[in-house]
Amino acid sequence: MPFELVYGPAHGAETPSEEREAVESVEDLERRLDLLERRGREGEPFIVELVEPEAGSLGIGVGRDTSVASFNGPGGDPPYYVSAGNGRDEGELVFYYQGTWTEFGPESAVPAADARAAMASFFATRERPDEIAWTET
Repeated sequence: MPFELVYGPAHGAETPSEEREAVESVEDLERRLDLLERRGREGEPFIVELVEPEAGSLGIGVGRDTSVASFNGPGGDPPYYVSAGNGRDEGELVFYYQGTWTEFGPESAVPAADARAAMASFFATRERPDEIAWTET
């Protein structure tokens, strides 16, 4: 099955529906993440997920220098993972996710570039990426 990028709705959107875009290659993924990163920086930071039902899903925060990541296995079944970061970000990290503001503790903070590298790795390998450390939740 093909991968899809899933995100939205945007905060304050009149239509509470998510957006889905097929992703064909790592280059296509990077191009789309560049656009979404810009959208998050110009508006409000949000979570974007890369989903392939047989491989699972990886979500990352866009629109900030510091990100978070979460991973769910095939079919959305446990175990679930969240990024294990350096904890140096000040306070809670907040991203808009599926129509609501979602807080992540500072212990989940990872550099945005590392979160993006993890997403590219997930696309290429269809496995939970090891570019960042994980904590099972």
